[in-house]
Amino acid sequence: FNLAGNYKKINNREKQEEYLLKAAESEEENSQEFSSSTQVYAALAKFYSDSDIQKAKEYLDKSKETLENSGKQTLTGLYYNQARAYYLFKTNKYEEALQLAKNNLKIFEENSDTDGLIKTNMLIYDIYKKKNDAKNALSYYQKYNQLQDSIYSVTKTNALSYYQTLYETEKQEKEIAQQQADLDILAEKNEAKRRLILFGGIGLLLAFIIFYLYRNKVQLKKKQAMQEKFSQQLLLSQEQERKRISKDLHDSLGQSLLLIKNKVSLKKDEQTQELVNNAIEEMRSISRVLHPFQLEDIGISKALENLINQLDESYQDIYIFGNIEDLQRELNTNKEINIFRIVQECLSNIIKHAKAKSAKIDLIVVDNHINLSIKDNGVGFDFSEKYNDFKSLGLKTIKERVKFLDGILKIDSEKGKGTTFNISFPIL
Repeated sequence: FNLAGNYKKINNREKQEEYLLKAAESEEENSQEFSSSTQVYAALAKFYSDSDIQKAKEYLDKSKETLENSGKQTLTGLYYNQARAYYLFKTNKYEEALQLAKNNLKIFEENSDTDGLIKTNMLIYDIYKKKNDAKNALSYYQKYNQLQDSIYSVTKTNALSYYQTLYETEKQEKEIAQQQADLDILAEKNEAKRRLILFGGIGLLLAFIIFYLYRNKVQLKKKQAMQEKFSQQLLLSQEQERKRISKDLHDSLGQSLLLIKNKVSLKKDEQTQELVNNAIEEMRSISRVLHPFQLEDIGISKALENLINQLDESYQDIYIFGNIEDLQRELNTNKEINIFRIVQECLSNIIKHAKAKSAKIDLIVVDNHINLSIKDNGVGFDFSEKYNDFKSLGLKTIKERVKFLDGILKIDSEKGKGTTFNISFPIL
């Protein structure tokens, strides 16, 4: 309802009508007091008196009905009477409108309602103007102007007093604000100094920590690189020493045993000949374990197949088989030896510790990578427990050999569920 009044002041009839109707709808849905409904319906009746007399009559009747139901006939009745006087004026019933407007004027004078006096004097002026009574019209127009001027004067005086008080207040507030600003600036400077000292100290501490951690990281990387280099050199040295011992066994001891075998054959001592044959076979077996010379002759793929077949024939309680793809000499000798040793070490561990019924070795090439898989159905083991066991060098050696191949080692093992070694490394 108040919004409608504001839109009336700026002559926006469309919005005035919208919010008057909303106010009426709200009254019909929620209100338990009829006095406010009387005022709303009266305002709508006055609004439609300028454009739709039929609607104006409907809302005027509603205003009268709510007024009678409320039982309040004094100030509340003025809203209805104002609207009724305006409606009578717009329907050319000038005498009735004039009489009702003058009655309203008396009540407004008794209650010192300036706004009501202004509106009613203006209505009476309009009525006399329509009746061509210039004298009375001028009289009420002058009263209207006097009231307007008095309101303007009071408003102007109040405004001057308000702005004078506002100026003085703002002046004092500015002085207080300036003093507070000076104090705030001083406090901020002190706080900035404290922050500078604090953050400077923290920054130096962080810089020292970062430098310390970086240096430790660099040293750790160097140490790890040295350890890896040492491990790889150690493996190469071991292979060279094994190769030398294997060659010495084959060339020296092997030749001596063959000579002994020939002399025993001449004497036809079968018992001694059998002992010599066993010694020769054992020497060859040790030589093959120390260094697989067959790698140089037939390559890694055939060497692994021979190793699998030899172990499968030697150990009847375990079935060892595999799928070995022909690598066609795609690897250098050192890599072939490390692959062979990894398979040899894994199979040795399976035979000695896994209690497995079978073991499978897969060696395949996928996208310039070699994938090596060694799987058994044995008792399995706890990897972290086994790896941290100082006496267990097998896993550590396998890991070092995988590093030598620039590969990735993954071990899946659970107690009672077997073990799988998955190794992947680039061909080049």
